[in-house]
Amino acid sequence: IFVDRYNNINLINPAAKNILGLTEKSLGVSIDTSNNCPMSNFRTVIKKEFQIKEIDKANHDNKFISEEINIMVNDQEQIYKVITAKVLDTNKEILGLMKIFYNLTREKGIDKMKSEFISIAAHQLRTPLSAIKWVIKMILDGDAGELNVEQKDLLRKGYISNERIIRLVNDLLNVSRIEEGKFGFNFEKTDFQEVLATAKSNLEGLIAKNHQELIVQKPEKLPKVYLDKERMVMVLQNLLDNAVKYTPEYGKIEIIITTDKKFLHVKVKDQGVGISKNDQAKLFSKFFRASNALKLETEGSGLGLFIVKNIIEKHNGLIELKSEEGRGTEINFSLPIERKF
Repeated sequence: IFVDRYNNINLINPAAKNILGLTEKSLGVSIDTSNNCPMSNFRTVIKKEFQIKEIDKANHDNKFISEEINIMVNDQEQIYKVITAKVLDTNKEILGLMKIFYNLTREKGIDKMKSEFISIAAHQLRTPLSAIKWVIKMILDGDAGELNVEQKDLLRKGYISNERIIRLVNDLLNVSRIEEGKFGFNFEKTDFQEVLATAKSNLEGLIAKNHQELIVQKPEKLPKVYLDKERMVMVLQNLLDNAVKYTPEYGKIEIIITTDKKFLHVKVKDQGVGISKNDQAKLFSKFFRASNALKLETEGSGLGLFIVKNIIEKHNGLIELKSEEGRGTEINFSLPIERKF
């Protein structure tokens, strides 16, 4: 669908007519193009019922927005990604706006099947992995008799490897729950100091082992924030774990917490390897790991930051990343102090 510079529908191709139920009478109809011309502004023209999900408000140069719509076509629900792009002439003058529709129904169906498979596989793996964990733990604790040094060392390595698989399985289950909308939250007004203390204590041993310095800057008193404490500990611990993992020995890691009237702002800053500009856009995607991180640290699922982003967004918060390769990474997130969800 093309909307000209006078905000009138100027062109509709046959596919758009068929899918959206438009006719020649729709040509010339005026459309409100404010707010980057979202699909909600077409409800007076498109007579079919459709649901809208906004994906991206705008890209960095504000040239397009991206949405998803669910609409019934021939008695079947279809999912379309809708891109709104500015149409420019050779002098960079705006001629109008183009709505471009991509059919995502098949891709969404495949994604759903993948999520279901991951969920089933992860659930099936949890029980035997837990059994292996406790059997090894009992043997290490001497419940089955004394062990020599070499036996203990081998069993500890097995225990650590098993723990890594358990963490991977838990990450897979969390991703599956997020995609199915079953990642439960328990919101209550919580002192963020408790979240900080728990996340710090879980990593103090590793920080000491690496001879790293953890610096915390925060107000003397932090406001209580509506959040899920368990999920927010997961967020902060994941960000700190990455900072510790990719910062060299004797390096410095900073947590800076500030507040204003509406938001609590948290910054986690490291002196690690940094992330290239090409990799930054994909960093919050599933299974993605930066190329330089793969060389430095071969282990990792690439799911942690995907989970972190989803938790922050569920709290109606914002998260962003600043990084320069070879000069460290800074991740900032903001949480509304009062409940807004």
